[in-house]
Amino acid sequence: MTKPTKFPSLDAKRPSNPPRAYLDITETPELALVSDNAVHEASFFKFVSCRGCFESVVSDYCPDFETIVLQTSPGVIYRDDLQDHSMRYGQIAIHGMEGGSIWTADSCVSFSHFYVSRELLGEIVRVVMDRDITPDHLPVFTGAIDMDFVSLLEKSSATANSSRQNSTLELDAWAVLIGERLLQRAPAFVNRLQSSKKNGLSDRQVAIVFEWVEENLREENSIKLLASLSGVSPYHFSRSFKLATGKSPHQYVLSRRMAKACELLEKSNASIAQVAYQVGFSSQAHMTDVFKRKLGVTPAQFKNSVST
Repeated sequence: MTKPTKFPSLDAKRPSNPPRAYLDITETPELALVSDNAVHEASFFKFVSCRGCFESVVSDYCPDFETIVLQTSPGVIYRDDLQDHSMRYGQIAIHGMEGGSIWTADSCVSFSHFYVSRELLGEIVRVVMDRDITPDHLPVFTGAIDMDFVSLLEKSSATANSSRQNSTLELDAWAVLIGERLLQRAPAFVNRLQSSKKNGLSDRQVAIVFEWVEENLREENSIKLLASLSGVSPYHFSRSFKLATGKSPHQYVLSRRMAKACELLEKSNASIAQVAYQVGFSSQAHMTDVFKRKLGVTPAQFKNSVST
């Protein structure tokens, strides 16, 4: 298979007798592979980071999600089912739409898996290129060198791994960015992406979303849900909402929770924990983290400042 010239692979050959420093994951999975964190899930995005030693591990084909692998430690991972496909620290592999894969590591390595919904990828291709997605849009490659893509993946994993609670809207937003970047390996897609910018949502569509968010601050939101309220597809909504409002859906919902929290802290006798619950934060600690990032003070400090 010819690799895209934009994403060269290092000329790494699998040794005829690779070191036996790894374990067979099929025999001792509890020793061979350790998940560093729980799987983070959103409507269109899943993420998990792992470390392990393995030989001839079968990575099952996932029909609903495209799999992106980022190696996060030294060592070499070989793809056994494809000749001369390998990856090293800081490189990327794309599984593609053509079935499962088999992998061997030359030592214990760390890596992250990013799963982006094929439903979302198909919608992006339809909106941008006015056609259905095919395997040509997601060719298999291993050992890609793309620092912008790596940076995007690292930022999304930092969000998923942060101590604060991640909202579905926030992780969905990462899925859209990663999906667009994944498809931009095709020059035709890049050209169409720039020319396919749609107008923002109508005033009525925006008003419907605003009203729903205001009345349901305690509820978990998703791009799918808000898009259904405005009568457009999720990808169209994610792009058009920001054009219409100047904020991403996640940023807008967070701003409304902050505004309502400030109002309650100033005018009600509710405790900080009660306020956090009423406006949709996952915990008092989550609200405190947001207050410190956005206002530079804790909720308690804010409450004291407005009550004096």
